Amino acid sequence: MQASADDFLAGDDEGQAPFPLAPDVWKRIAEQMRLSDQQRAIVELLLQRKKCKQIGPASGIAQPTVETYLKRVYQRHGVRDHTELLLHIMALSQQVPRNGACRGES
Repeated sequence: MQASADDFLAGDDEGQAPFPLAPDVWKRIAEQMRLSDQQRAIVELLLQRKKCKQIGPASGIAQPTVETYLKRVYQRHGVRDHTELLLHIMALSQQVPRNGACRGES
């Protein structure tokens, strides 16, 4: 089941958001986006509604380093901020059919 943007933004009663994508879909999107392991880990935390100051301690790196990783992801994908990145990822999720191959890939 795909999460809608409203589901993603809502979170649960404790303010924790479940991971909004199926693991196989997220794996394909991360591969398509050509994320490094560290970038992937940081973006996963963003998808769980974590802020930069929370991501640093959760991933064992300094906040300025988190911001550098994110800035590179933003530049590569032509987005300006977290919101645009998350919308980009949700749009990509709509291109992943049930067999896991992204549309347009052979």
